[in-house]
Amino acid sequence: MSPRLAQIHPRVRASRALQRFTAVTRVLLAAGFVWPGMLKLVGPPFGGGIPEEHPIGAFFVLFYSVRGWYLATGAVQVLAGVLLLVPRTALLGALLYLPVMVNIVLVTLSLGFGNTSAIAVLMLLAVLYLLAWDADRLAPLVAPGPSPDRPFGRGEYLGQAALWGGLAGGGFGALALDHDLGA
Repeated sequence: MSPRLAQIHPRVRASRALQRFTAVTRVLLAAGFVWPGMLKLVGPPFGGGIPEEHPIGAFFVLFYSVRGWYLATGAVQVLAGVLLLVPRTALLGALLYLPVMVNIVLVTLSLGFGNTSAIAVLMLLAVLYLLAWDADRLAPLVAPGPSPDRPFGRGEYLGQAALWGGLAGGGFGALALDHDLGA
């Protein structure tokens, strides 16, 4: 965190209005994940009613057919939502929420989900806000720079891990979707 942000951050966190806003944001994001996550774990296929011939319907059929991915997504959604509700674990909840939300944004934008894409982008911005709220707690993970035994700082390693993990996950997802759609 830059020295200027390090000065401002405690004052921002001391604001009662922003503390309330942050609490409401956590509750709303939790609500947006716990119920859909529970449906994935115990309910019928998510997105039912959309014809399979439509790209969105085809996506949901494929998503449901890859049971491990489908159930793991539901479990992570429930866990992230519950963690967001507990102030002590809210940062971990936001960290779990972020990659799932990025994936949802990419899927909704790629397949043309209409207004759902706008809601997904707003949810992504909200989770980024929560990560910024806890920037002081995240700083030790990304701030230290290079040392003689480590040519890159932690931030570079985390960034590379996120990049390669995202590319691998997106690539496997695209291969699965292409295979299922006969491409």
